[in-house]
Amino acid sequence: KLIEPSSDKIFNRLVNKEKGWSIADSDRKLARISFDKEEKQEKDEVSTGLLKENEVRSDVVLKKLPRSLYNLLSRSRTELEERGINILYLTFGMLHWFEDENSDYEMKSPLLLVPVKLERSAVASPYKIIIADDEAVINPTLIEMVRQAFNIDLELEEDIIENKTATEILCLIRERIKQRNRWNVEDDVYLSYFSFHKLAMYKDLENHRTEADRKSTRLNSSHTDISRMPSSA
Repeated sequence: KLIEPSSDKIFNRLVNKEKGWSIADSDRKLARISFDKEEKQEKDEVSTGLLKENEVRSDVVLKKLPRSLYNLLSRSRTELEERGINILYLTFGMLHWFEDENSDYEMKSPLLLVPVKLERSAVASPYKIIIADDEAVINPTLIEMVRQAFNIDLELEEDIIENKTATEILCLIRERIKQRNRWNVEDDVYLSYFSFHKLAMYKDLENHRTEADRKSTRLNSSHTDISRMPSSA
């Protein structure tokens, strides 16, 4: 999760200006990750202090951040090289929702997905987030699920996403879900993998349902109500 700067600043620089972000991986004012010789205990600190103009800060503790970023870089690069698929996204906004009025289990789904790449020029260099070639979109799997299950349309036109801030986009989503009790949108930013394999599942379900409806229509249209037939007597 990225906690600084604001989501609008991150979105504007990355999407509108197409400029990258460096991930702050150290504390410039305090000790980074230190080992006390007497206690032999690591400090669970996150990066603090002033950020540079092109830096973002994560909530991952410093001792875990390098490994987390390396894993993201390694897996996303492997998927791109072996399958030609980019799976790394910067997500803006998190939809908190429930399957029904009686459910106590809160679901969380990312909303706005911005395809990105993670790069590092040298071992000692910071990791950088840069925008990928694909367009930013509202989570397509979520769009299909919400449309089918709740008859809510979350889809936004491409020009709307291109010409609005992250805050404005999330406000549009809030307006569309306002009739659902306990549903809300949090203004969170995450860097993570995202796969569209569930989208194919929802599309298949929709296709099967459509085909079943067509077959049912054909069956009903070919059925003859014998009670309405004239008597042969």
